[in-house]
Amino acid sequence: MSEDAQSKFTAHAQKRLESDAGNAFLARLITASNSRGALIENYIRAMTGSSLQSVEQVQTVAGALAITDKAPRKDIVKLRGIFVARNEIVHELDLREPSRHGDKRRRPRTISATTDLCHQALDITQRMINSVGLMLAP
Repeated sequence: MSEDAQSKFTAHAQKRLESDAGNAFLARLITASNSRGALIENYIRAMTGSSLQSVEQVQTVAGALAITDKAPRKDIVKLRGIFVARNEIVHELDLREPSRHGDKRRRPRTISATTDLCHQALDITQRMINSVGLMLAP
């Protein structure tokens, strides 16, 4: 079926079902040439569409990857420190709350502390990858 014909078919199904977002999504799935593939693609987009910037988002992805090993799942909470530091740097330019007009003091952040946060994040990420790798191994 051509792209234009597929678009019209989807629009027809969408119109018949009602026009709210849930029904539009259902219409796209029903009219897709491979409904399962379309659903999988949508799921992948939902998991990867935004950058992982919170412990909760990483936990959601770990669940989607079926990581059940308690050690990496429990350690994901330890990522909170790197997410806090990242947000302070990106959203606040790492500046403290000013105590007076013109006060632009930065938060103290040592190279050693930053290195520790990065190593911790990389270690947790590697263990998540290893968990998935074990599931995929024959």
